[in-house]
Order: sequence, then C-alpha cells, then structure tokens
Amino acid sequence: MEITNASAALRILNKLQQLPPAIYDVLDKATVEAREFFETKNQKIHSALFPSLVRYSALRLLEDEKYKQIGFRLVELSNVGLFIVYQRNGCTYGLRMRKADEDGDLPIDNLSETLKQFYTQADPFPRLPGMSLEEMDQFLTPNQMKLVILWDVDSAFVLNSVQLVCPNGIAGEVHFVGDIPPAVTTLSAKPTVDEAIEEDLEITPRRKSKTGTKE
Repeated sequence: MEITNASAALRILNKLQQLPPAIYDVLDKATVEAREFFETKNQKIHSALFPSLVRYSALRLLEDEKYKQIGFRLVELSNVGLFIVYQRNGCTYGLRMRKADEDGDLPIDNLSETLKQFYTQADPFPRLPGMSLEEMDQFLTPNQMKLVILWDVDSAFVLNSVQLVCPNGIAGEVHFVGDIPPAVTTLSAKPTVDEAIEEDLEITPRRKSKTGTKE
C-alpha cells in the first residue's frame, strides 16, 4: 500500500515503541511456519488457507512471554482473527492484523459489522468476541486510535511488507500509511521523534475511487 502522511505514521510508530518491531518479528516467523506446513506435506501452498495458518502461528507466538512483556492485551477473534490492545501515555491503541488484498491494499470486501465499525474509527472500541464487557471497559478512554497491521507476501509466500495503517472508512480511505521495517533494523534504530513535544497530527485522508484506483 502506498505510503501516505508518512510523518503522522512515523509519530505513531514511535509512540508504539517496541510493539511494531515485535509484530514484524512474529509475522516473519509465522509466514515461515505457514510455508513449512505445506513443504512438509510436499504440497503446493494453498493461497486461501495460508493467511489462516499465519494468523494461528502469530497468535501462538504472541502468547510467548518474550512478547507479552511489552504490555499489550491479546484477544483471539473468530476465524483466528487477532486484536491487540495497547495503552500508552493516555491513549488506547487497538490493532487488527490483516493480510493485504490482491492489490496490496487494505481489504474492504465483505466487511463484518465489527470491521466496519473499526474502519470508521467508531467510538468506543467494538466489544469483540473473546473479551468480556468488564475487560473491555478498562480500555475505554477519551483518546483512542484504531490501527491495522497490514502484511503481505511475495509470489513465493515470503513476507515482503508490513505496514501500519490508520483506516478512515469502509471504502478504503486512510488517515496514514507507514512501513514497519524489519525487526532488527527497528530495534537498533534511535528514536526520531521527541515524544516530549506534543503536536497535533496533520492527517489528510487518502481515498480510493469507485473503480478501485488510488487518488
């Protein structure tokens, strides 16, 4: 997906600290495990099943204490869907992990009512399967942001893109899109944003035309 409002994306990536590189690391391992599932059976990779296997592996990996110590709340949704809640500096971030569509963009076909609410930044967070009302209540704050970790693979089913996307509606509009670099690069990089300086995000939604082309 094309980078949009890169400065806003970078600022949020810095606020999320170790969570983005951890998710990249998990997705990298999960795609390897999904490929190995077919390789051990000497079978051609099934493109429809592959994302489900990646989600399952990612769910199992994220339950490891190495990642959980970051401080996020992991919720398993139906069809092995993943929802991560992370709180920092008074803001609650909700993240969904989704495979990019055939064009490498945010998938918008056949959205559930929960995803429609999520994509439109509806307030508060949708009450999701796997999280009780009591558990959900502790995450309701005036300052919330719903984000998508958009991942994609190349023709060999090797992870080649992980992006942070802030959706702005069910038609594929976005507030910003930014690349999440490989975990080793991100973990060794020094912060580029001084979080002591609070600035308003300047975001200009990026829209899709009715034909699906980018504007």
